This record gives sequence, structure tokens and C-alpha cells, in this order.
Amino acid sequence: MSSDAAQSDPTRSDPTRSDPIDALLEALRAEHDALVRGDTAALPEIVARKEAQVSRCAALGGRPVPADARASMAEKLRAAKDLNDTNAMLLAPRLGSVRARIALLGAATGRATYGTDGAARIGIGQRFALRA
Repeated sequence: MSSDAAQSDPTRSDPTRSDPIDALLEALRAEHDALVRGDTAALPEIVARKEAQVSRCAALGGRPVPADARASMAEKLRAAKDLNDTNAMLLAPRLGSVRARIALLGAATGRATYGTDGAARIGIGQRFALRA
């Protein structure tokens, strides 16, 4: 499909023009599908898309919402939160596995890794790591 055809195809969604909450839900569903399939290669692009939609949603903060749209918006936001929570539960075991592998590599090489605060650590996680 050429780019001209893609632009005129009404079935293709443009996340910059759609409702940001709908686009966020679409990204969360794509993330969920990738997590269930174990398609880790697809996750970076999906997460970038999700983060862009979260930023778009945050930009809506403080703007008045018409009374007739509030219930629908609240329902969509609840669905987004629930799906995000589900995705986090699907990701948690994998994240734990990655952290354990990093800790093993650090212990095997005797080299420190770096925590989220930038401090060198031997092991992974703040509770069990020793500052180097």
C-alpha cells in the first residue's frame, strides 16, 4: 500500500488525530497481545506509542469535559487502568527473571551494575544490593 493510499484509507488509525484515550486503549491492547504472545521484539515500538498517548492524555488535564462525555471518558479511563494493571501482572514475572539474570551476571563477573539512582551496586534491587 503506497503512502498516499495509506493516508486515504479510513480503516487505518492515525494516533495523532484520534481521541487520545482511544489511542491509549489501542496501544494497551497491542501491548497485552504482544505480552501474551511473548513477542518481546514488538514491545519497544508499542511502549513508545503507549507513552506518546499517555502524554497526550496528560495534556488534556484541566480542560473542561462536557457533562454528556464524562461517563464515557471515565469508563474508558477505568478500562485503560485495568488493562495497564493486567499488562503489569503479565510483565512482572519476566522482569523478575531479567533482574535475577542481571544479578547472576554481576555476581559471576564481580562487576557492579547500576541502580535507578545511578549508584553502582553489586546485585540488583535496592533491598538486596550492596553499594560498590
